[in-house]
Amino acid sequence: MDRPTGPTRSVDPLIGHSQRIRANSPALVNRHVVVVATEKMTRDPQWRLMEPGELLHVSVGLDVASDIAFPHEPRTKIKLEQLDAAETASQHPQDDH
Repeated sequence: MDRPTGPTRSVDPLIGHSQRIRANSPALVNRHVVVVATEKMTRDPQWRLMEPGELLHVSVGLDVASDIAFPHEPRTKIKLEQLDAAETASQHPQDDH
């Protein structure tokens, strides 16, 4: 999520959470920041899941762009049976915030 400088309607200060992740940073209320997470952290419509193969570019000035850098399916996919317990537990479906 690309978050502009200053308090906004949906994020004031930077506070977000999911079932597994919490973020709370009052110090970022007056800074332009880019937040990348594995799950939606707020109801802000700017949160979105990245597409398979998508590469995120964040410039020094915090301009955000992305493109599909890896358009083809991987030759080999990891199966849940190959993961340990902690890795398996992290692979739950995305819940809507």
